[in-house]
Amino acid sequence: MNYRIAIDPQLDLSAVEFTEAWNASQYNEDAPAVVKSDSSESFLSPEITVVLIAAAVSIPASVISNFVTEVLKKKFLEKKAPKVSVTTTTTPEGQPVLIIKQSEE
Repeated sequence: MNYRIAIDPQLDLSAVEFTEAWNASQYNEDAPAVVKSDSSESFLSPEITVVLIAAAVSIPASVISNFVTEVLKKKFLEKKAPKVSVTTTTTPEGQPVLIIKQSEE
């Protein structure tokens, strides 16, 4: 199953940073990530960066949310890392998209 991960630019986490961190983690073996630059994702804001995870197993949104939180904590050692929320939607073709945004909490 392919997952699209859409990252809100307010998080200051690029698709490349996410992809490198994901692929350096234990998740890479079952679900490698690549940066996706595809203008056909027109239902998403053009400022949102997209990563594609090709998973051999199902990945709960909570795992991805926790992973992003940990990456942000490492990135913002000097400052408080932003909290994230994950919303699940689907593309017009029916593929899942996890939208990662800065939480309002």
